[in-house]
Amino acid sequence: MKKFLTGLIITILVILIGAGVYYYVKTNSGTEESTPGFYVELHSGEKLTSNSTNLMLVKGASYTFKVSQEYNLNLLPNVDNAENNFTFTIDNESKQFFAELNLHKGFNIEVKENEFTITLAQEENVKSILERIYDGKTVEVPEDIVNSEEYLFSFYVSDKENENLYIINFGITEKLSVTLPGEIVF
Repeated sequence: MKKFLTGLIITILVILIGAGVYYYVKTNSGTEESTPGFYVELHSGEKLTSNSTNLMLVKGASYTFKVSQEYNLNLLPNVDNAENNFTFTIDNESKQFFAELNLHKGFNIEVKENEFTITLAQEENVKSILERIYDGKTVEVPEDIVNSEEYLFSFYVSDKENENLYIINFGITEKLSVTLPGEIVF
């Protein structure tokens, strides 16, 4: 009965957190009306034109994102897709991925005045990220999640007044592949 109640409470908290993030995103359009000139430039040099985008980042590489003004940066689970949630254990205690409120410690991120850089190790995976968050404790992650290429993570980049919000959802992959017409894959 105690495990059932604990699971129920965790599920309710995850739903409330997701609803709060959803509401925040929907009420902050990501336009430049509130703070003129605020924008985020992707590592490719492209400026974000909508408040959300998805990126696949390659292991063993660094990515720098430029921000036009002072900003706030948060790194959270991507709660847009309920299938991204999973149960993992830390020293035999079950936890829900969506209940994680700060993933920053799990990544190598350098934050500067007008940019931030994420560097991924060649052996980067979901388990290694969670182990860094939990200071090397024993972490068990479902096999299908360890090397998942789903968009599990989200950068939340906002201006200092939190009036504009850009969300960069990202996943981690071994290598990017490009498919050309005629089914040619690189």
